[in-house]
Amino acid sequence: MPTTSRIIAAIFALLCLPFTAEAGPASGAPRAQTTTTAADYERGSASYNQGDYDKAIESFSKVLAINPRHVQAYFGRASAYGNKGAYDKAITDYSKAIEIDTKAGQAYRYRGQTYARKGEYDKALSDYSKAIALDQRDFEAYYARGSAYTRMGLHAKAIRDYSKALELYPWYFEALMDRATAFTDTGEHDKAIKDCSDAIAMRPGDEGAHFGRGLAYSRKGEHRKAVEDYSRAIAFNPKLAMAYNNRGGSYADMGDHGKALKDFSTAIELEPQDATRYFNRGTTYAKDLKEYDKAINDFSRALELNPGFASAYYSRGLTRLYKGDVDDGIKDLTRAIELEPKKADAYYSRAQAYKDKDDYARAIADYSKAIELAPKHTMAYRGRSIAYSRVGESAKAAADEKAWLSLRRK
Repeated sequence: MPTTSRIIAAIFALLCLPFTAEAGPASGAPRAQTTTTAADYERGSASYNQGDYDKAIESFSKVLAINPRHVQAYFGRASAYGNKGAYDKAITDYSKAIEIDTKAGQAYRYRGQTYARKGEYDKALSDYSKAIALDQRDFEAYYARGSAYTRMGLHAKAIRDYSKALELYPWYFEALMDRATAFTDTGEHDKAIKDCSDAIAMRPGDEGAHFGRGLAYSRKGEHRKAVEDYSRAIAFNPKLAMAYNNRGGSYADMGDHGKALKDFSTAIELEPQDATRYFNRGTTYAKDLKEYDKAINDFSRALELNPGFASAYYSRGLTRLYKGDVDDGIKDLTRAIELEPKKADAYYSRAQAYKDKDDYARAIADYSKAIELAPKHTMAYRGRSIAYSRVGESAKAAADEKAWLSLRRK
C-alpha cells in the first residue's frame, strides 16, 4: 500500500475562491438623486454590513425602481444575491452594471468571482482578463484569475498570476499562500517552503501557513520538519483535523506507529464523517502493524462513508488476502478495478490471488492487463512467467522470465 496515500494534499483554506463574501456596496458610491433613494441606499448598505441580505436586496431594489441606472445599487444587490447563493441573479445585476458603465473593472471582477463560484471557470477567466485589461494594476483580478487557473489544474498559469499580484502588492498573504499551494502541486517544494516561510513572517500565528509548509516538507520526505510545522499548526488550532491526519502520516513514514495511530484517531474524533481518516489509520494497522482485523474494520467504515472509495476497496482486498480470505479479497479487488480500471497494481494483486487458487487463465489475463497498463511492472512479468509455466507454456514463461530479469537489472 503506498505511503503517499496517507498524506492528504489539501492545504487549509488555500484553494478557496478569492473571497469569502461578496464585495458589498462601494463606499465611494455617487449620492442618489433623491432623498428617498439616498435613504434606501444607505439602509441597503447598513443591512448588507449587518449580514441581513434580504433587507439589503429589498432596499437596493427600491433604489433601482426609482433610478434604474444606479450602478452602485446593482453592485450592492448583486453582492447580497451572491452571499445568499443566488448566483444567476447576482450575475444579472453585475451584467446590468457593466451595461451602464462598460469601464467598471470591478464589476467584471465580481462577476468573474460569481461565475467561479458556479464552477464556470472559462467565463470567470474571461471576466478577470477584462478587469485586468481595464486596470493592469488590479492585483485582486490577477489573484482571482490565478485562483481560477488553480481550480482548472493550470498551475503554471496560476503561479504567473499569483506572482503578478504579489509584484503589485507584496503583502498579499492569500496570494503568497496560494502560490505555495501551486508550487507544492507542481513538485517545487523548496519554493513552496519559501512562500510559506514568508507568509509565516507576515502572520506568525497562522495555522494554514504552518500546515502548508509542513505539507511541502512531507512531500520532500523531510518528515521531522513536517512534524514540527504540523505541531505548530495544531498548537494554534487544536481542532485542525487535517494537521493531525498529516502529522500521523509523517509519523508513520518515520516508523513511529504509536504516534501515527494516536494522531489518526484524533483526526477521526474531530471529523468522524471523513472516510480518509479511517483509511489512513487502516493503512497503518494493515501495512505497519499487521493488525488485519482492525484494518478491515477501518477500511469498511471508510467504505460506509464513501462507497466509491476505490483505494479502500483495494486496501481491504489486499488485507483480506493477507488473512487468507482469498474469495472476499478478490471481490474487493474486482470492485476497486471497476472504480479505477487503470490501476495496474489492482490487476496484479488479483492475478496473484487467482494464481493461488490455481485459476491460471484468469491470472494470466490479469497479469497481462497489469503489464499493458504498466509495461515496467517487474513482478507482473514474474507472476505471469510462473502462471505460464504451470499451464505448460514454457516458451512464454521463458520470455517473461527474461523480461523480469532484464527489468530487475535496471
